[in-house]
Amino acid sequence: MRYLRQGFTKRVQVIAIALAVLTVLPGLIWAASPNFPALGSAVFPVTFHLSGQSTATKTNIASFQAPVNLRVMYATAFARAKGGSNVNSHGSTNVQLFNAGNAMTTSGMDLGNPAAGIIAEATLLAAQQNVARDAALSADLVVWGSSPTIDDVTVTIWVQRRN
Repeated sequence: MRYLRQGFTKRVQVIAIALAVLTVLPGLIWAASPNFPALGSAVFPVTFHLSGQSTATKTNIASFQAPVNLRVMYATAFARAKGGSNVNSHGSTNVQLFNAGNAMTTSGMDLGNPAAGIIAEATLLAAQQNVARDAALSADLVVWGSSPTIDDVTVTIWVQRRN
């Protein structure tokens, strides 16, 4: 009788643990899901190009007014050619994105350290990724260094329409 009770108790414990795992696990998996657009939803690139050579910081190298509510999913910057040093003790040449005047990137897309022709990716601030209708989405080119030159900057911002 004692052996039957021990076997029954073990089975109940195993079943209880299995039920707890099956109950909690889907919630943990769902909570850990990244915030990607739904499968099949449209994501649009918005591309800006600054032709010519820049040797100093320029504000609003790219700017547009959002026609609808948007969410910025991803952003990149690219410089065709560079000259001089694009890095100094103050920082690195970069492209900074703004949502209605508020910085959207943690430190800008670094164009100073990589070689020319390398695409720099943005690290977006989650709190600034939603862009309201009629809000200005803009970019600044911040130039640092010793006799820096940066040629033909292209900025691409990937957005998804939000209703």
